[in-house]
Amino acid sequence: MTPRTKRYVAILSLTVVGFVVAGATVARAQMPGRRGPLRAILTGLDLTGAQKEQIKGILKDEQPRLEPLVDEMVRSRRALFEAVSAPTFDEGAIRAAADTAARAATALAVERARMGSLLRGVLTAEQQARFDEGLRRMRERMAKRGALGRRIWREHAADFVDAL
Repeated sequence: MTPRTKRYVAILSLTVVGFVVAGATVARAQMPGRRGPLRAILTGLDLTGAQKEQIKGILKDEQPRLEPLVDEMVRSRRALFEAVSAPTFDEGAIRAAADTAARAATALAVERARMGSLLRGVLTAEQQARFDEGLRRMRERMAKRGALGRRIWREHAADFVDAL
């Protein structure tokens, strides 16, 4: 390959990589899931300016309550994973970690439900119906993903074991 050909190949390769990166960036920015499920649902409700301000206020007020609960849930799940995957079996440690994780999940669920109730109070009856529809679609997607994971595991569990 001549130096001139090498240069053309390098320029062409860099151009292709540039287009791929630019395309991926644009596609990622346009993905509805990138906004987060709650935001995606709320943006589809045709909120008035006053409603948007009220919702922003609720979300701003709730953030300091939610953040430590989310952090605790993450910490407790990590501790549970560590207890379950410890080199030696310790039922007491696993039960204690599972109880802590359950309490953290419960506290977060209560706070999220309280916030949801506050948000619903800002919405009209029609918007609440559309909000509920958005939540239903989100539940369906979650169930579909969970079912897919379980089905894949059932189909390939024997292969996994046989590969050992």
